[in-house]
Amino acid sequence: MESMNKVILLIAICVLWLGSFFLLPKTGEKVVYFYHFLTLCSLVMIYSALVDPSGLCDTFFQIKHLCFH
Repeated sequence: MESMNKVILLIAICVLWLGSFFLLPKTGEKVVYFYHFLTLCSLVMIYSALVDPSGLCDTFFQIKHLCFH
């Protein structure tokens, strides 16, 4: 059940990030999308640091030597 809460939180982060695309200006500038991508990366890093410090790396990236255990 605990892992289900983590998955729900990660999905909520992704849904909020995707929903914010509708708030972007319709300029089509690539810089805006680059910063938006960086925002998604930072949200995933915050999730992995606060909620699941080792599980996210083990599950998705399989880079155990880079993750703090």
